[in-house]
Amino acid sequence: MRLLKNSAPEARHAQSAHDAETQVRMALQRNRSSLAGLDELLREHYTINSDREILAAVRNGD
Repeated sequence: MRLLKNSAPEARHAQSAHDAETQVRMALQRNRSSLAGLDELLREHYTINSDREILAAVRNGD
């Protein structure tokens, strides 16, 4: 799975925020390294400090 900003051109083919949130939650619990784009998200949003905040960013399309 790859995390994308909702403003990225390729995001028009992405899953809904609800579906993505569910999949990201499972990946965070099982295999965090399977989330391509997580490092970029954390770099851009340096205030994110928890899995709950990661899921909120996914919900918001960040």
